[in-house]
Amino acid sequence: RHLSLPQDVNRKERIAAARKFRKFPFFTASKDLVDTVSGNLPFLWLPVAIAVGDAEIGLFGLALTFTFRPVNVFNTAAERVLYVDISNNLHERKAIAPTVLRFIAVLNVVAIPVFAMLYVFAEPLFSFVFGSKWAGSAPYFHALLPWMWVLLSSNSLLAIPYALSKQQWEFAISLISLVLRIAGLAVGVAAGEFLLAIQLYAAASAAVALVRLIWYFVLIRRYDRSIAAGNQ
Repeated sequence: RHLSLPQDVNRKERIAAARKFRKFPFFTASKDLVDTVSGNLPFLWLPVAIAVGDAEIGLFGLALTFTFRPVNVFNTAAERVLYVDISNNLHERKAIAPTVLRFIAVLNVVAIPVFAMLYVFAEPLFSFVFGSKWAGSAPYFHALLPWMWVLLSSNSLLAIPYALSKQQWEFAISLISLVLRIAGLAVGVAAGEFLLAIQLYAAASAAVALVRLIWYFVLIRRYDRSIAAGNQ
């Protein structure tokens, strides 16, 4: 089956587009690989480095699944919707800040009280849903929640660096995240404390997600300023 391309796009424009986005596959694939390794570090390293039983690993795994999976599903759906809106604004040379700020505002109006309630009632929630033996997941759940809260906003806006051809910097941030996560886990390993390692791992992840979110807003501000200057 042949790929249908718009008839008004000539060969010269196609070549120019291919050159412009030639680095996209490399940086995207590299970022995905780094994120996969980075995300699995606690399971790859801690059981070997710290004397911790399978039960403790299971408690952390449940807390991670209970937080990350719903957030990931939401981020995937939100990113697709925002990518369309942002791409349309870029194509029409319109500001993108109003769209993003409206999304962040609505998201956090809902997310902040929900996350606060989850934090307070984590232990009885785990006991009710999974049984009393899983109540021990609550400390890990507490450690992960701030990271997940920031992740709700930052990962939903992944369309921004890709739409603005900044994927190489997105890859660089993933590398920084990997280094900081290793450092956090190393402190926990040195102390022989599994929970501490997870807390530092989550804190490093939350810090990087927050920096990424701030960077997105810097990109948006620069773009919107260039649009405003061009319209004067």
